[in-house]
Amino acid sequence: MEMDELIQYTINNPFDYNGFIRAIKELTKKSDIQNLNQIRENMNLTFPLTEELWLNWITDEENKQLNEQKYDFNKLVDLYLKALKDCPVNISIWCKYLDFITVSKHLTTENTRKEFEKSLQKVGLHTSEATLVWNKYRKFEEEILDSLIPDNSENVDLKNPVIKKQLEHIGSIYLRQISIPLAGIEDTKNDYVDFADIYSRPDSEIQSIQDSYSKSIEILHSVQEFEMKIYRIITTQDSEIIITFDGENIQENVQKNQELINIWKEYIDFEKNRKSDYDPSRIICLYERALGSSSFSVDLWIEYSQFVNEKLNDFVFLNEILNRALRNCPWTGYLWLQKIRAIEKVLISKLEKNFNSQILDENEFDILFEIVKKKSPKNPEKISNINFLDSIEVEIRQIIEKAFLFGFQTEDEYIQLLYSFIDFCKRIFQAFSQRISKDSTKKKKMSQFIHPQFIRNSYKYILEQLENTQNQILTNRKYYQIEMVKHFAFIERIVLNCYDESKNFWENAIFLSKDQQSQSNQVSILYDWIQFEISHGSYSDSRKLFKRLVPQCTLEFFNSVMSLFLRFERQFGSLNDFEVAEKICNQRLLELNNKQQKIEEKKENQKKKNQNQKKKNQNRKQNQNQNKQQKKNQNQNQNQKKKNQNQKKKNQNQNRKQNQNQNQNENENQNQNQNQNQNQIENENENEIQNENENENQNQNQNQNENQNQNENENENENQNQNQIENQNQNQNQNQIKMNLEENKMDIIQNQDFVPFNSKDQKQTKNEDKKRNQENLENEEFQKIRKVHQENGEKDNKTLFVNNIPFETTEEKLEKLFSQYGKVKEVRFAKKRKENKSSVVFAYIEFENEEMAQKALELDGFKLDGKNIRVAISCPPLKYKVFIDNLPFSATVSSIEKLILQNGCTEVKNIRLGLSQNGKPRGFAFAEFKENQNYNLALSFQNLFLEGRKIIFKKATDQRKNFKKNPKFNMRKKSFQNFSKPKPRKQRINLNN
Repeated sequence: MEMDELIQYTINNPFDYNGFIRAIKELTKKSDIQNLNQIRENMNLTFPLTEELWLNWITDEENKQLNEQKYDFNKLVDLYLKALKDCPVNISIWCKYLDFITVSKHLTTENTRKEFEKSLQKVGLHTSEATLVWNKYRKFEEEILDSLIPDNSENVDLKNPVIKKQLEHIGSIYLRQISIPLAGIEDTKNDYVDFADIYSRPDSEIQSIQDSYSKSIEILHSVQEFEMKIYRIITTQDSEIIITFDGENIQENVQKNQELINIWKEYIDFEKNRKSDYDPSRIICLYERALGSSSFSVDLWIEYSQFVNEKLNDFVFLNEILNRALRNCPWTGYLWLQKIRAIEKVLISKLEKNFNSQILDENEFDILFEIVKKKSPKNPEKISNINFLDSIEVEIRQIIEKAFLFGFQTEDEYIQLLYSFIDFCKRIFQAFSQRISKDSTKKKKMSQFIHPQFIRNSYKYILEQLENTQNQILTNRKYYQIEMVKHFAFIERIVLNCYDESKNFWENAIFLSKDQQSQSNQVSILYDWIQFEISHGSYSDSRKLFKRLVPQCTLEFFNSVMSLFLRFERQFGSLNDFEVAEKICNQRLLELNNKQQKIEEKKENQKKKNQNQKKKNQNRKQNQNQNKQQKKNQNQNQNQKKKNQNQKKKNQNQNRKQNQNQNQNENENQNQNQNQNQNQIENENENEIQNENENENQNQNQNQNENQNQNENENENENQNQNQIENQNQNQNQNQIKMNLEENKMDIIQNQDFVPFNSKDQKQTKNEDKKRNQENLENEEFQKIRKVHQENGEKDNKTLFVNNIPFETTEEKLEKLFSQYGKVKEVRFAKKRKENKSSVVFAYIEFENEEMAQKALELDGFKLDGKNIRVAISCPPLKYKVFIDNLPFSATVSSIEKLILQNGCTEVKNIRLGLSQNGKPRGFAFAEFKENQNYNLALSFQNLFLEGRKIIFKKATDQRKNFKKNPKFNMRKKSFQNFSKPKPRKQRINLNN
């Protein structure tokens, strides 16, 4: 932020404390003393400055005067006094100020003494540091004493009245200093001993010094523990606590400084509870010291103001304290209330001091004018035309409006401040009206000081504040308006003696209560009005109000209203009035009873309806539960049947398997038996062969061969028979499956008009569906796109194609984004979510002219709802446009432009990189030229390399030629076809299942 902006910021934000601090630091670095002083003055109008800020300001002003050689003593004194107003017990500023006035010697000796006395009034009781100021005062007086003694004289003439008086004055300073419990009191006593020896002080003075020293030492020992605790905390603090006017920082600062604040409170309570040596001035000094280190502590300011109000009755001093409190803690409503009350006490005290008599004379009006001059902020020379009370009212209004700027933490603080304003005006009016003469000859002159409009102006101001305030703390604004109007009615009747105006205010209160839609509010207001009239003896009006109240009274308030009405007529009315009151009350009671009966009947009927409704609901629930249970039972039965069927099938399959296994086992057993028989026969034959001769063996072998051939022929015949049986069973099963499938196909075709996907008929239906879909492409959305591309080039140039749009983005959001570059004429928006949860979203955005569309190209790559959108001219004109290919992925617009310009081209109009949906480069770009010469030169480029890759330059093709053959157009056409009509879902059946 530049210096001019920083200074302007402090002017526009006068309540930003940290803004002022930043400006002061920057201006200090640049040594801009003129602007720095202006910032400091502006800051001091609202906030108190710290010790460091004041000392820096004073030092800068002194250096400035030295450099300019224009010494302005009064300006520096005013600066010191402003600093001491913010820091009244700061020893560093007081010492610097006292050194300044003593060194400059612009003041007389008496005036310098007065300044020293002022410093002692403020900091003379400062236990830990006041010794510095006392010592400066004594040193100043001792220098005066040295100037009175001649340089050549060895002995001092103690009889010289001037010297004697000066010695007595110095002795009194020693006595005053030693009588106060201050740090370093032993050194002060030793200095006095030397002073007494040199100048032979009387024994009475020495004895007084000794007595005061003993008493001060005793008090100092009693408070030494508190002083040591405070010293340790202050010296161990990490950093200086800076006042900031926002709630969080204030709470942090209070927490950091809470331990120190608690010690100060204990110290102050200890001084308050002293039975002997009680000194209110020492307590005031402790409060000032505590607030000097913790100026943001609201509790300390409140306790300090209460102490001064109760113990001192010094209302001018109280007003000064509250002014400082509000500069440090302006967010506290209680302090603003005390401020208004302090102003009232000051005015009343001045009135009582200047006008002791109960009636003002004509000569006393001049004194009133002088008071007005002091209070009126503007045009004191025209004071004769200014009403005295009006000027006071203006001042209080300014205080209230300033309080509202800082805001309050509770609703009660806001309302109490408004009440304090009207009460202030009322009491001031009463105080002056009691002293106005009743002489008719003086009424005209007195009317300029006191008139009822003074209070009535405050009514209007308070109601405007309640009506127009934007404060969110006021949750029940209408209630407070009614209460204020009732209070105004009381003032009009009691203070101003205007019955008609009081009556009007009561009526206004009733009118305001109608907006709250509650009859009890109107009844309570009438009830308060009646009691008010009875207390002031308006019996006839009270009777009228009773007759108005009873017909509106509800059963809730009727007993109290009836008893009050009858008691009123018994005390103040006649017999006839009492009987009329009884009749009115009985009639109203009968009406209320009838209403109550009707209400009870309605309640009973409603109960019956509710009971019947409950029964119906219960029956419905029971029926629903029964139906659910039946469905469950049916489902269970069906499931059980299915399970049984499945179990039967399983059992059948198992039986089949078992039978098959048994058959296999039987066959195996048969084969084994046959083999055993054969083995036995072979064994027998072998035995016979051994017994017979060789000839017989030959014959036997021939027989065996013949038997084996016969067995083989028999086994082959058996196997052939088994295979024939199995083939027959398989053929039967296949025929049965085909029959079942054909039946199922016929059922499907009859029920669902199903066409098998392998049939020729289905291919014909597919071709017919394609033709129909192509005919349906001429819908409204697709016609819009065709019109865009079939119209002239001007419309294409002002239309943008936006792709990669997030699925959640709405058409309104997209239009709002692009409307910042110009008026959007039309948005054609399309989006669809696929079955795999992917989305296709794109749009065409048409502007009023081409310039707006060109500006909107800046949004290319803009991150919208988490995705980088792609923006381009729908069909951009390709006048002098070159396509650049085989680029490295690290290539940038600047590197491409530099390459083109280095090889002979004089100017490139525009370069656009090809980017993916994620915003990454794709290895190509488009370059546009203004002139044909540069365009032709770029097309002739060959053997150009960028980062080791050979770059290819080609002519960019025009997409608007052969538009219908353009694949991009066909893609968009196909996508809009999908959006216009959903695809029919194909039904297929697997014949193998």
